[in-house]
Amino acid sequence: MRVIQISAVGAVCVFVIILAIYAGGNWLIAFFRKPKAPSEETLRRHRKRLLNPQCIDLQEHFGLEIPEAIKNFYAQTEMLMKRDIGFHSQDGKEWKVADFLPADIETLKGIWPDLKKVTISRSRAMFSATATIPP
Repeated sequence: MRVIQISAVGAVCVFVIILAIYAGGNWLIAFFRKPKAPSEETLRRHRKRLLNPQCIDLQEHFGLEIPEAIKNFYAQTEMLMKRDIGFHSQDGKEWKVADFLPADIETLKGIWPDLKKVTISRSRAMFSATATIPP
């Protein structure tokens, strides 16, 4: 009787070890796998969205007019296509930008859920946004 119990426990242990190796191997493969490059269609669609801001849709979404400064910024197509650039203020502050997002509802749908609850007010043709951003 004791031999049967030891054999059963041994079989369960072997099964658990095999399962752990399988799960750990899959995690390692996923962790070290290089991400796939976006397709040409995806890049073309993103570029089209970036260069054609949907200000009317955004105005309806936020309930107020998009400032001219933002509209003028999105008219600068060369600037929008740049990546990893920095902006400097006159007082020496610097802001680094990896890349720009399209100004459309699809972009808003893809942001963090907490940022979807942003309250926007207009003050001197500038947007001020407040939201709780998770740590």
